[in-house]
Amino acid sequence: MVAHGYGLATYGSPYLIFSNPIWGCIVRSIPDINGVVGYSSATLLCLGLSAWLMLYSLLKLGVSKTISVLGLLLIFARPTLFPQFTINSGLLTVASILGLRAYTSEQSKSLPLLMSALVLAFFGFLARSQEFILVIVVALPLLPWAAIGKQRSLQIGLLFLGIGILFASIVEAHSYTGKNWEYFNQLNVARAPFTDFGASEHLKKRPDIMTRYRFSENDLALVSSWFFADPKIANPPVLLEMLKELGPTLFRSGNNTAQGWSAVKAIVHPLVLPLSLTAALLFLINPKWSTMSAGLLFLAAAFTTGILGRPGVLRVYIPLLSLLVAFSLLQFSHISHNPQRYWQRLSQPTIAFLLLLAFTWNLMMLAPEQAASQEKIQQVQTDLSHFPSEPVVSWGSEFPFEFAYPVLAKPSAFRHIQLYPLGVFTHAPFSVSYQQQQQGNGMIERLRQPNGVLVMSSPEQTEMLRLHCQESLKGSFKQKVEQATRSIQIQRLNCET
Repeated sequence: MVAHGYGLATYGSPYLIFSNPIWGCIVRSIPDINGVVGYSSATLLCLGLSAWLMLYSLLKLGVSKTISVLGLLLIFARPTLFPQFTINSGLLTVASILGLRAYTSEQSKSLPLLMSALVLAFFGFLARSQEFILVIVVALPLLPWAAIGKQRSLQIGLLFLGIGILFASIVEAHSYTGKNWEYFNQLNVARAPFTDFGASEHLKKRPDIMTRYRFSENDLALVSSWFFADPKIANPPVLLEMLKELGPTLFRSGNNTAQGWSAVKAIVHPLVLPLSLTAALLFLINPKWSTMSAGLLFLAAAFTTGILGRPGVLRVYIPLLSLLVAFSLLQFSHISHNPQRYWQRLSQPTIAFLLLLAFTWNLMMLAPEQAASQEKIQQVQTDLSHFPSEPVVSWGSEFPFEFAYPVLAKPSAFRHIQLYPLGVFTHAPFSVSYQQQQQGNGMIERLRQPNGVLVMSSPEQTEMLRLHCQESLKGSFKQKVEQATRSIQIQRLNCET
């Protein structure tokens, strides 16, 4: 939507916020194919390139065709059916690491292979730099360090990759500057402890701070729920001052350790269990120090993100588990020539059968998910044909984005939809909300008008808005159902003052 200018964006922009602006320029340069936008084409191309490089590398490293193909089917089943840019970034990075291992092997010294690995690594960084860095950190024991220290061509290639990453980082740092981005940048720093790391729960235990800054518990709940439409509470200086007075207490909660363990336990979530269990079984059959070290780094990374307040983000885990599965397969490239232990005498067909079972299990879970997703897409597409032409406030995930605009959808059919986003995009210059606020017709202003404002929100969010109307706006709250279908619930809310 941001790249191509529809839905929550009033015009197309390369400033995707979560991805590098260079990536935004790349996807915007791809022409529409039969109505499918360039971002969607780039998404599928990333998956295809990642799968190709992984397969090529596994074969070059001596893994049999059967095991390589079954391994890739297991890894790419979910990302193909349910694409997501963080997962794409991670898989691009995993593929590039495998490509480097293949390049440094005795069987291959192909310059195109090296270039492919480096280009995909760069694309992985552009798509989601945080995921790229996380995958690299976990993969540190798996990198071909000996070859990096000896091979000049590899050193030069990595130097160019580093220069490219540095250039992209500089471009990104300078892209979000200027007056239009000033408030967005300030708020993005101030809101993160509330939206991502649970600062509100700590502030509730300090009513003296809340009283001093005239903040109610409902105000804290609104900020924590990504409500940034009212500058009186989405106030960066005030939020930062409250955090300053709160001090390091934010990171001394007894809940932090529990959240860390919760993040670790998420590796057995049903959505990723086929990957994690396969990686564990392959390791037990043929354990290697490098794979074990990478696994421990993965667990440490999961525990750390949990302590910081982001436990169990599965889209982050999928590429890391894919990395462990892919590199575990390398241990069986010459299994018949080095049967050091009983478990290592297992035949290649046995390993292939294990992968087939894991893929079948994964597919049995994915099939009903995919069927339900397709049914929801059809329902949402039908309901959107009656969507109002005026801007509608979309709070959080109440608008079914992934079903309204699936990867292969033709968004031109719903260009009339204007979404006023409540979330990270609220004050981004390209957003509908920013344009409305600049015209003096923001959500709070419209809420006070006789006609009110159209809002998609959960019952809990509506209740928070009702309290805000009474406490802060000193008004009488009214709500009326504007549209109610199976997938779309729109209310007209009004705060008469």
